[in-house]
Amino acid sequence: MEINRPDGRSPNQMRPLACSCSVLHRAHGSSSWAQGETKVLAAVYGPKAGTKKNENPEKASIEVIWKPKTGQIGKVEKEYEMILKKTLESICIRSVYPNTTTSVIVQVVHDDGALLPCAINAACAALVDTGIPLKHLAVAICCSVTDSGYIILDPTKDEEEKMKAFAYLVFPNAIVSVLPESSLQVGSEPMAHGIMTSVTRGAMSAGDYLHCLERGRAASTRLSEFLRKNVGLKSTTEKCHPSGRVKGEKVSSGHCHEEDDLCCVPGKIYPTYTCSPPVYSHTKAYLTLTSFEKGGDGNGPSKCDNQYHSDHTPVVALSTGWFKHKRMCLHNITISGNDRTVVAMVVDECDSSRGCDRHNGYQPPCANNIVDASMAVWKALGIPMSQWGGMDITWSHA
Repeated sequence: MEINRPDGRSPNQMRPLACSCSVLHRAHGSSSWAQGETKVLAAVYGPKAGTKKNENPEKASIEVIWKPKTGQIGKVEKEYEMILKKTLESICIRSVYPNTTTSVIVQVVHDDGALLPCAINAACAALVDTGIPLKHLAVAICCSVTDSGYIILDPTKDEEEKMKAFAYLVFPNAIVSVLPESSLQVGSEPMAHGIMTSVTRGAMSAGDYLHCLERGRAASTRLSEFLRKNVGLKSTTEKCHPSGRVKGEKVSSGHCHEEDDLCCVPGKIYPTYTCSPPVYSHTKAYLTLTSFEKGGDGNGPSKCDNQYHSDHTPVVALSTGWFKHKRMCLHNITISGNDRTVVAMVVDECDSSRGCDRHNGYQPPCANNIVDASMAVWKALGIPMSQWGGMDITWSHA
């Protein structure tokens, strides 16, 4: 006998999925995740310097804050915070940013069932959007058992209330970083067969639970494919390809810093980029020199705060892909080079998406891997003035 669900779905059928990344411009990374009418927003801030409470010289700390749609946080929400924290800690490479804290804030927009799995999926997508180094991804699903013993996936709120038991299951996704083979285990099982988190409610037999695992694992494959497609995840071998090209045009004298050889060459073709290389714990980049002062190299005040900045202040502009539509504005990054480090604030974009036009001072598009820095940054790195102009560096979130 086949069970009839109110919305017409089959027992193994999930509700329609929707995911968007970079939805909150103030966060380092963010996502919205919806399963049917259940919707959650997740925002990630950090890594940032750890507080005394979260101090750990060997590992980064993960902080989870759950915000219900209305009212105060209760016992159930506190439990959700703990489960989400443990799950995220298991997928993050926490040794990369020791003595730091990454805050993950979950905002419930609407709860129509399977809320915790929806929140876990949203948080995972937000971590990818932030560029936090991960061992692998994770996907979550809710599996319920009816009074008559039927197993159904992804229940609505009404269905949840009628179930005799249900389980929240979190499965690992494909590997997204290079790890030793011995690391590709979840407990004693290979990554492909393991389960990361399991939370059950109600009276469920061992047989029912094993059936839930089987159904959940099958559904996790579909969830994984959807997640990877929608977060735009790039593998370590995938490159950022040009999005277009522009052609240099001859311009009237005085419209470009010709003495500095910064003008587009008439007839020359320049590639444009809307992307930048993937961000890792130490992202390779090319450091260039610019002035953010009035009358300096820029064509106006900085995009982030509509202000000019002194050459003696450590500030930078990032290539378009890293600038992330202003989401990196006024955030600090750590620049490493010449065996030194310096913390600088992002105040502007080095436009990779267009150039050779009036808006960009008739200068070529920026390369897609540029950290354009003030004199203060070069001084802090201890680079002799005679060598200022360009050098290879790495950068990370401060």
